[in-house]
Amino acid sequence: MVEELLGQDIGGVPIRAGKFVLAPLRAGNHDRGRFPEPDLVDLSRAPGHLTLARTELQVGITALLTAAPRLRLAVPFEELAWRPMFLTLRGPATVPLTW
Repeated sequence: MVEELLGQDIGGVPIRAGKFVLAPLRAGNHDRGRFPEPDLVDLSRAPGHLTLARTELQVGITALLTAAPRLRLAVPFEELAWRPMFLTLRGPATVPLTW
């Protein structure tokens, strides 16, 4: 597939042989033409989304909410503090919960 991109422009940026190209993992499946709300975590989204991560989330969140059905964020989502992780990834600094 990479060979098919050589010589093309993606988002106005030329893809040339021998040049380093980094596709951030968090950019996966963020095509607004395919996913109307790509930033929304939608566990019911049709296949084609990051399937392994989606399955892990479904199993993990289901198990967690089964064990603690009243579990909720203790603060509004917008108030969560984020920290950089690896390359372009980020994660919450803390996740305050209540139940």
